[in-house]
Amino acid sequence: MRLVLVQWLILLPLPSLAAQSLRFAVVADSQGSGGLAVSENAFNKVVHLVLRADPPVDCVIVAGDLTYGFYDNRITAEGFDLWRRIASPWYESEMLGLKVYPVPGNHDLENFFWCQMQWQLAFPELPDNGPDYERKMSYSFDLGPVHFAAVSTSSPMRRHRVDLEWLARDLGNSTAPVRFVFGHAPAFPYGRHVGGSLDAHPEDRDRFWQLLVDHNVAAYFCGHTHIYDHWAKDGVHQITAPPAGACGDATGYLIVDVDENGARVTVYDRDGSVQEAFALADYGPNLVEQRVASEASPSPVGCGAPLLCLAVAIGLAGVLLSGQDGFS
Repeated sequence: MRLVLVQWLILLPLPSLAAQSLRFAVVADSQGSGGLAVSENAFNKVVHLVLRADPPVDCVIVAGDLTYGFYDNRITAEGFDLWRRIASPWYESEMLGLKVYPVPGNHDLENFFWCQMQWQLAFPELPDNGPDYERKMSYSFDLGPVHFAAVSTSSPMRRHRVDLEWLARDLGNSTAPVRFVFGHAPAFPYGRHVGGSLDAHPEDRDRFWQLLVDHNVAAYFCGHTHIYDHWAKDGVHQITAPPAGACGDATGYLIVDVDENGARVTVYDRDGSVQEAFALADYGPNLVEQRVASEASPSPVGCGAPLLCLAVAIGLAGVLLSGQDGFS
């Protein structure tokens, strides 16, 4: 566990949801390595752990890097096909039907010229209301009391950027009481991919975050860094899902519950054990913002002052030393 103090922050509870509710899972980064498209064993375990949620989830959000990605069209298509076969219990379940919503990550879009077509062929059921050049890669939908906006952060022509004009229109047209945005790359990465996420273009990143603030978005869910991380700024949470296989045993997933009391996030490890749970409304006035990150299983916050100082020093050193964008 690493704990980093960032700033003072006031986070507000979500608006009343008139007794509507929604439960969904968030997973990310199931890609394989060493020539393997998907981390099959780890991802398969996460698929079945999510299905065992009680009460069951209503949908699954997938925050990118489903497969390792290849430049060859045939191999890329086979990778997406493998991912869907492993995830087939989600698609075939009575609870979920086709309510599985992936967004592409950098690995999914390795094939520069054909990546959009390949993504559309692999996931034809996704909403078709995104920008023309990002059809089914950026999109939005409503479920229960929640409006979801999926944003591609890895499009070849807009790498580490979001289509801000489309997102502004989409959020501006929403009347849902709760709004979430999800993509692959964090806006404020921790540990890995510092400088290789949305922070690669700080002005655009800041405009993106201000859009979330202005449109009362409760949280931005993402992946990419292969660690669980929870951070917040100006009343909007950034919640980075643990990997679903990309780091071997360091796997996990999130379950999010939304009801009339607001939203609650539960973090699970690779064995389905609860590692942390918090309500977004828990972060109230006069609370020093806390950032929790773990390369393996996340742990609840509870460090004493000496450990806190050491964690801050280690965390800052890690940020300074990890400024290059890698391929994982």
